[in-house]
Amino acid sequence: MAQLSFQFVYQYGQNNEKVFVPIRLRSGNVVTTPLLPHLDTGSPTNVFRSEIAEILNIAYEETQNVIRMGTAGGSSFLSYGHALTLEVIGSTLLFETTVYFAPWLPGVGPDVGVLGLRDFATKLRIGLVHYERALYLADYNAP
Repeated sequence: MAQLSFQFVYQYGQNNEKVFVPIRLRSGNVVTTPLLPHLDTGSPTNVFRSEIAEILNIAYEETQNVIRMGTAGGSSFLSYGHALTLEVIGSTLLFETTVYFAPWLPGVGPDVGVLGLRDFATKLRIGLVHYERALYLADYNAP
């Protein structure tokens, strides 16, 4: 039987239907306060509200890395990618990734952001026991 090992477990709350992950984003020496984006297996990318870019002193629209993203509802929006450091709070998990920022209007889009498959999940080994609201994480290359 195959076995997996994990370095970190996070209880994301009994009343949550979303899998929230406690993180910080870093751009140079500027670090966000703790953020709680949710894991979104339907998104290939990490996408955050543009207000987070402002906290990091990033002029988010000043990039060549611009993509149009589609939503489950059929609409689309532009997002602007930047290379940042992502830290999972309470663990030793820290890695470089691309984070996209989108200028959503208030009440539109996620509260903070989403962590996607390509830019978050492919860097980690992930286990999920939703009945217990437990998220298990490890560096993908860890034994």
